[in-house]
Amino acid sequence: MSGNRAAGASDGGPGDRLAKLISGANTPTAAADRLRAAITVLELRPRRGSSDASRSAIGANTPAAAADRLRAAITVLELRPRQGSSDASRSAIRLRARGSVEQVVGVGGVVAAAAVGGGVARGAYRLLNARPPGGRERWVRKNNRGREVTLLEGPAVALGIAAASLLVPGVPASVRLAGCGAALGAGAVGLYDDLNERGAAKGFRGHLSALAHGEVTTGAVKILGIGATGLAAGAVVRRDPLDRVLAGLVVAGAANVVNLFDLRPGRATKAAVIGAGGGLLREVFTGRSSSGLLTAAALGAAAALLPEDLGEQAMLGDCGANALGAALGVAAAARASRPGLVVLAAGLVALTAASEKVSFTKVIAATPPLRALDEWGRIPKRSETADG
Repeated sequence: MSGNRAAGASDGGPGDRLAKLISGANTPTAAADRLRAAITVLELRPRRGSSDASRSAIGANTPAAAADRLRAAITVLELRPRQGSSDASRSAIRLRARGSVEQVVGVGGVVAAAAVGGGVARGAYRLLNARPPGGRERWVRKNNRGREVTLLEGPAVALGIAAASLLVPGVPASVRLAGCGAALGAGAVGLYDDLNERGAAKGFRGHLSALAHGEVTTGAVKILGIGATGLAAGAVVRRDPLDRVLAGLVVAGAANVVNLFDLRPGRATKAAVIGAGGGLLREVFTGRSSSGLLTAAALGAAAALLPEDLGEQAMLGDCGANALGAALGVAAAARASRPGLVVLAAGLVALTAASEKVSFTKVIAATPPLRALDEWGRIPKRSETADG
């Protein structure tokens, strides 16, 4: 065991190799400049088949992962501008415990991202609710129990995610752009369907069947719009053509699947937290939290308005559910390997196909643990007719 430790010490872990990258830098700012230069080199050589170049820099498996770690190191350095010595710069990027650079800013960054997303969403909801565009009646719908709720939660959540994508420090530029664009794009076509719904067709297959017969339903417009949004976002976060298509499927599929759960108060947000929360925690504690910041921002925006949703005062609607799912899809697609993209895309397609045959509401109602979680926090009720 002592021999292994000695070997590890002489070779140096990722933290030591990062320290070597900034050796000689007299200030944190100078150190950050050196790391930016290293990122440029990594991004200019994305197709090098070997991971040796990345691994020699900071122990990452791919150039993209290496660039993410360096960005996180820059964030740490910029958060400590008053530590003037190169020792302070080096200590800022030393590894903690068993994680990587991102773990240094992981927990704080995730909390900040969620707070920004939630804060903007609540502020937007308050402003929109005070003066609803087009009048209050335009935004009122009846939920499954006949209670009147407002659709304004959806635009507020979409704006919260988009704003947090742009404002939260440490988010990679490609994820920042794709996350903001996906939230706004998917949210916009969802809002169009919310406010202008026409046509009797229901479900993915129903809308496409109507389109094949010459009827353009608002649902068909939404499907095509989300598909285009997903492909655009995929093209931003991935470089390989096949990866771009797979990433597009993940983004569009996630937007649709989250919306499939928006049939009961709070269900879509709970499903999103369960589906993405575990991965977010894993990223924080394994040191890969840069794309997870977008996940945190999206979940924070939706969770901030969960009380209104559970209280049957407001609902996500297609706008909010599509924006939430699309943003989570971007975060997942940005960090996944190609096999991971295939698994994610296949799983989302399978869920979409299953929804055409199986009622998720009936499955949840028939499964006690799922039913208890689904009903948690809601207004007590006497009965509820299963549909969807």
